[in-house]
Amino acid sequence: MAKRSNVLVVLGIAFFALGAAIVFLLVRDDTSSVATGTPGAPTQVLVATGDIVAGTTGDQVVSEGLVEAREFAAGQIAPGAITSTALLAGQTVAADISEGAQLTSSSLRASQVRGASVAIPDGKQGVAVQLDFVPGVGGYVGAGDRVNMYSVVRNTEPVDAGDAPCNPRVRLFLSNVEVLDVSSEVAPRRAVADQEQVRPTGEPITYLLALDPMEAQRVIFMTSNESLHLALNGKDAPPASTDADVCLSDADQAV
Repeated sequence: MAKRSNVLVVLGIAFFALGAAIVFLLVRDDTSSVATGTPGAPTQVLVATGDIVAGTTGDQVVSEGLVEAREFAAGQIAPGAITSTALLAGQTVAADISEGAQLTSSSLRASQVRGASVAIPDGKQGVAVQLDFVPGVGGYVGAGDRVNMYSVVRNTEPVDAGDAPCNPRVRLFLSNVEVLDVSSEVAPRRAVADQEQVRPTGEPITYLLALDPMEAQRVIFMTSNESLHLALNGKDAPPASTDADVCLSDADQAV
């Protein structure tokens, strides 16, 4: 009986040793596969196929074939290297990239939200002006429209009516100014299906205007010191004369 028990003990130890050996081999095989796998394998990185100038969008880089994927060993990959064209979406080249150079995260920046949707004409600047709802034409102005700009001018010193302009007075000081964008636009009543719908009113509106430097100075002065009003021009309307002031008393008499 004792002899049979010894045999069972020996068999148990043998099975335990066999199981331990199998586990050891499996672990060693898994460890060796990790050690000899990814780190030594080549990685694909995006490389410029030609010189890429700063300001080029990621979409242009891809559509114009300005990059291609090439394989590099781990030690040859630049820090922050871009590995997929998908990572170029919404990006713009921040600094010139030479032909053959790897694209990296440091050579890119997030694209501007406005992108190409707001194009500033040559010789002009985009100047933002905020006006109350009614002086800002009541929400009827949209991007691409042109407006005339009026100001109610008040002299701070007494005016001799025989020598100086009347006080106060209205002046058309800029004509046919291009509107690049607006913060909000309200559909005209006649353009909506429900004619009983109440048209929203009241909120100030911000306009992005295309102005040359001298025009910008005048607009900034007027918005800071005087009362500014816009008038929506008809399509293809010619510039209006900005030479004459109109006295408020004259305007009252005309009415």
